[in-house]
Amino acid sequence: MMFDVCIVGTGPGGLQSAVLLSERGVRPLVLEKRKRVTDSFCGELVGKKVLTLAKIPESSELVTNRILRTTVINLDTGHSIDIPEKTTGDAYLLDENKFQTYLKDVAESNGAEFRFAERASSVIKRDGFVRGIRTTRVAYNTPITIGADGARSTVASTSHFPLSDFKTMPSFRFKLENCKGLDVSCAHFYLSKKIGLGYLWLYPRSERECNVGIGSPFPNQMGLILRKFIDKKAEFASAKIIDRNGDRIPYTGLLPKFVDNGVALVGNSAGQVSNLLGGGVETTLTGATLASRVVMNALESQDYSARQLASYEKEYKRNYAGKKVQTSAKHLSGIIEFSKKRDVFGYLDEIFSIVSVAKITKTVYGEFSIFFILSLMVKHPKFVLKLLIDYYL
Repeated sequence: MMFDVCIVGTGPGGLQSAVLLSERGVRPLVLEKRKRVTDSFCGELVGKKVLTLAKIPESSELVTNRILRTTVINLDTGHSIDIPEKTTGDAYLLDENKFQTYLKDVAESNGAEFRFAERASSVIKRDGFVRGIRTTRVAYNTPITIGADGARSTVASTSHFPLSDFKTMPSFRFKLENCKGLDVSCAHFYLSKKIGLGYLWLYPRSERECNVGIGSPFPNQMGLILRKFIDKKAEFASAKIIDRNGDRIPYTGLLPKFVDNGVALVGNSAGQVSNLLGGGVETTLTGATLASRVVMNALESQDYSARQLASYEKEYKRNYAGKKVQTSAKHLSGIIEFSKKRDVFGYLDEIFSIVSVAKITKTVYGEFSIFFILSLMVKHPKFVLKLLIDYYL
């Protein structure tokens, strides 16, 4: 049986690509190394843009909760800041299992074919073009391949994309049931020296269920830290773990190049994750949407060259999602370098007390002006001077 496109991976990027291409009459083959679509790791806290991209109404059963505010807590000092909805925008808890199953069902109904427990071993290359995928069992020849197979992408590595500066961090989560006293309107993020330059999260899925997890570029007993956190929370005294999952998440921004002759990367495999704020579902779905449009044009013109596919890469980098990914990675890189000289956490409480939440959010996304910097220097000259001296000396 002939297929037009081979998609590797059934995370949000691979599934969204399968949905959009199959809607246009393309017949995609989707390969997944895991046994079930629900085995893939997917974030649950999402914004309104995700619902729009995936065509999911707010009233859908896939949406388990509406988040009205966010709290960031320094576990070392107890200091916290509240981020209102007007700053973060609309936020929802999207049931990852139902969401991924929904996308799979839509793609299948449009003619996409899924094959699970089918591990890709390498791309097939001929005459400088990727011509399909070789698995541990068989070879599939297709004119275009989409690599949506995660941070440790077989498609990316065997296509020889530039991966020397591509770094990833472990992230994993538990789902708990029989919780008590959860504030269902609030998502919590926790920072601590013990966690390193990552964070721990608590997302209420309902009054009795929650998603609690941890991620850090410098893991050190992350499992133990998460277990101790759960043990100390009164809300979890009678809770039971009903599911666990995890994966490696990129944190160094976009790959310098994520298209080539006959191949395009989407999602984690391309580095399409905003680590400091926003996660990766929106940035991945945006990548899949843009990639699918360009792949469709390539199929219609029968031109599968990197030159033809390059518009996907250019459009993504110009898009708000691409800018968010790159800005987030730039700031995280700066924080990592600063942490090699000074104790970053020693500045947290002071930053939270003198800079508004809205300004912090805009700074993370690179949306600040020179007037903000000047006003900070005028109002808090000693702090700014100390920060500059510690950073550059």
